[in-house]
Order: sequence, then structure tokens, then C-alpha cells
Amino acid sequence: MPMPLDLAAAAPASLVSFRLTGNNLTGTLPLQWGAPPGPAPYHCRTWRGVTCDASNRVSGLDLSTTACSGLQGAPPTLAGALLDVQRKLPWLQSLNLASCSLQGQLSEALADLANLRQLNLSSDPALAGTLPALWAAMPHMQLLDVSGCALSGSLPAEFAAWQELRVLRAAGNRALGGQLPGSWGLMQSLQLRVLDLSENAVEGVLPPKLATLKQLQELQLSGNKLQGGLPDALVRLTQLNRLDLSGNNFTGTLPSLWVGLTQLRSMHLGSNMLSGGVPRLWGRMANAATHSLQLLVLTDNPCMQPAALQESITQSGIEQGGRVEVQKSATYTRQCTAPQP
Repeated sequence: MPMPLDLAAAAPASLVSFRLTGNNLTGTLPLQWGAPPGPAPYHCRTWRGVTCDASNRVSGLDLSTTACSGLQGAPPTLAGALLDVQRKLPWLQSLNLASCSLQGQLSEALADLANLRQLNLSSDPALAGTLPALWAAMPHMQLLDVSGCALSGSLPAEFAAWQELRVLRAAGNRALGGQLPGSWGLMQSLQLRVLDLSENAVEGVLPPKLATLKQLQELQLSGNKLQGGLPDALVRLTQLNRLDLSGNNFTGTLPSLWVGLTQLRSMHLGSNMLSGGVPRLWGRMANAATHSLQLLVLTDNPCMQPAALQESITQSGIEQGGRVEVQKSATYTRQCTAPQP
């Protein structure tokens, strides 16, 4: 006998397993049992900023910049916007509300979007509050961007639970501080590629455990309140191509072991309290066959004596061949405040 067409309608919504073994049914599976036949719905085909999955469910929503510019009246609150999203779009994987003039607090309820992989709330300067630790319950998070908001509080150690995180950007939140959680170096997937926390109020030392993030390609921590020495352990970040630690209060000398950062293209260490000069081993970074470095910024480090710094650069040979540009200061406008050996 053929398979009944209306069986799918009669089946309970919770059905997860259906066996057809040991029977005399004939024919093919009815189309009604799978995705709807014919073209995708109108909103999947033509609505700007809307993407759908293979089952014609809305999986991506991008209302950034252009779409939000047409909103009338008072700026929407994030809580109100997310309430509609959670109720109507449970299969959402990507949500982009950047530059939408959102206001209010970050909501813990966002954690209910269990399928969410990418969340962009950047460039919403009236968006305040703290980063909810409960967001760590979103198991598939791959990209989080909350740059250019007005966030405060500390960085949640719980974010170390994210198993698939690739990009974390939270730059330009002047009141977002506390210490950089050492637990982030224990992220279960160790797949983090980009960590950008520049222009915040992060303090304390640079945790050596960050060196376990061996897939990290971009580490930007400029414009914070970090201090202490530069850890030798960061040499284990063998995929790193951009490092920016400028505008902090780092002290001590440049680690000779960092010569092992062969993929590094730019290293910004200016506006700190570093001392000494360029290690001789760093001369190997001028070798295009083994290293990728093109720019080394050491400007505004008043604990580095200009003449001694220039001599160390010459002796190391890092500028030989002209491939590596070393930027330095001839004079300083501030005093060295770090203890000197």
C-alpha cells in the first residue's frame, strides 16, 4: 500500500524517531514530509538582511546600519528587540544589530537562543550594562562583537566554556575592566582566532595561560591598564600575525624568545614603560625566508634611552634589507616611572 500523505500532519510535534522496517509499503516518501516544495518564501528570497536555512527557516538577521537607519521615533531597547527575536525566530544563528542606536542593558535572556553562532551589537554607544556570564550557556557561539558600546563591569571568566568561539571583540568600552581572566586560556575548543579588548580599562598582568590559545592570530589589548612584564610564554602563539600591546604600563625588557613568533607581521609595543633595547636574536626577524615581521613600533617608551635603543637596533640587524620598519622616538615628553635595574 502507498504511504499516506496526511501522516505528517497527524504526527505529534515532538516526534524524533519513526521506523518503517518490516512492512509492505510501496512508493516514495511524500514531499509533504520534508521541506516544502517549490521556491523559497518571499522573505527568504527578497528581504534585505534576511537569510534562511535549507528548511526555509530564518537563520540570519542583519539589520545593521542601513536597515536601522529607517527606524522612526525613540531608539529601540535591546530587551524589546530580543523579545521579538526569541519568540519568532528560534532557529536564528546570526544576529547583526550593529549601529542600530540600541539602548538599555545587555539581556541574559539572549542565552535562550540556543542556535546562535554570531552576535554583533557593536557601535551602539547607548547600549550599557555588563557582559552577562549566562551567555556562556550558548553552546555554539563563534563570534561576539560588542565594540563601541558603553559596557562596564568585568570580563566574565565563564566565557571560557565556549567551545566554538573564533572571534571576540569588545573594544572601545571605556568602563569595561577588571583583570583578563586566566581561564580564557583554557577555552575548551582553543579555536579563538581574534581577541580585541583595546581601549578599555582592563588591568593586571598579561596571563601566561593565554599562550595556550595556539590558534590566535590577532591579539589587540592597546589602551588599557595592563602592567608587569611581557611573558616569554607568548612565544607559543605560533599563528599570531598581529600583536598590539601599546598604551599600557608594561615594564621590563623585550623577550628574546619572541623571535619564535615567525608569523607575526606587526608588533605594537609603544607608549609603555619598557626598558633596554632590541634583543640581538630579533635580528633573525629580518629574514623573509623564516619570518613575516614588517613593522615594530617602540615609540614613547621613556625608559628606553634613545641612543642605546638605536645601537641595539643596529647590532641586531633587524632593519637590514629594509623589510622591517622599526619606529622609535628620538625624544620623550614624559618621564620614566618604572623601577630601573
